[in-house]
Parts: sequence; structure tokens; C-alpha cells
Amino acid sequence: MSYLNSVTLVGFVGADPEQRQAKGNGLKFSVFSLATQRSWKNVDDEWSSKTEWHRVVVFRRLLAERVVATIKKGAHVLVEGSLVSSTYEQSNGKGKKSKTTKITSWSIRALQKAGQSPAEFLSLHVRGQWGDVSEEDRQENEYSLKHGFRLLSSYRTNANETIWVVTESDRSVTTLLLPSEY
Repeated sequence: MSYLNSVTLVGFVGADPEQRQAKGNGLKFSVFSLATQRSWKNVDDEWSSKTEWHRVVVFRRLLAERVVATIKKGAHVLVEGSLVSSTYEQSNGKGKKSKTTKITSWSIRALQKAGQSPAEFLSLHVRGQWGDVSEEDRQENEYSLKHGFRLLSSYRTNANETIWVVTESDRSVTTLLLPSEY
């Protein structure tokens, strides 16, 4: 039996990343908060949204150093990693334990390196401007809009990379796929 613990988040950095050092082994790592947002239509057919905050920890030495040096508050980033849950004793000395979940990251990409935000591509996708897809895919998207199937868009960035945007059939998730992911 195999298992998978993989997380991909796209969001905005809440504060400049901090470099820290582990008490036990002296290992240096970086930590930052990442805001993501989910949107849905409520029972009144109006859009609602909620911001979720995630704690991201980077243990890979070179990546941790690069994150602290190059990523700043407000940066739009893609984070890949795994979920790690832990329990710790609160610092108030009363022995009360708390549980936390964080993302241990192995990959972070600043998405604005080409001077473009993923929001540009998502906006085109939402408006039905499918980008560089074949005529057959365009027709499939039109059919999918009417019948609730998966939607696909493809766009070329200023850095001449292709980005795919996929919306699942139940409209619960939209994913940006970068060249290294397909």
C-alpha cells in the first residue's frame, strides 16, 4: 500500500520570511506565513470568500537561504511540500498542549519573475478566453461549461513558458500547472 502527502499552494506571503535555528542540532531553516483564498457561491448565488493562513517551513539549507534573501512580504509564490502535524507544550508553563499543522516545503517559486501574476491567467480562464488551446479543446470547453465538465486553458508567459489552467468538473478546484509539472 502506498501513501501520498503532497501539498501545492499558490498565495501571497504575509510577512518577510525569517531565518531560524533549531535548538537541538543548530540546523538553520526559514519560516513564513502564506495566505490563500477560496471562493464559492453561497445559497443566495453571491460570491463569498475566505482567507486561509498557512505556516511554511523550509529545511533545505540552500532553499531556506534563498527564500530569506529573495522572497518578501506580498510576493506571489507557489509552494510545494508536505503537511506535518505536531503537538507542543504552550509557553505559559501550565502544561497545556496545542496542535499545529505546517507545510514543510521542498519547492518555492516566485510567480512574478516574468512580471506577470497568475491572477492574469486565472482572469482570462474565468472569462472563457482559453488561450493557446486547439480548436477541439475550445469546443470541449464550451460543451463543458454547459454540462459541468473539466475546463482547460493554456497561456504563454512573458518568459516564454507555457502555463496550463485546469478547473475541475465540480468547480471546487482550479490548478495552475507549470512546465515542470506536466
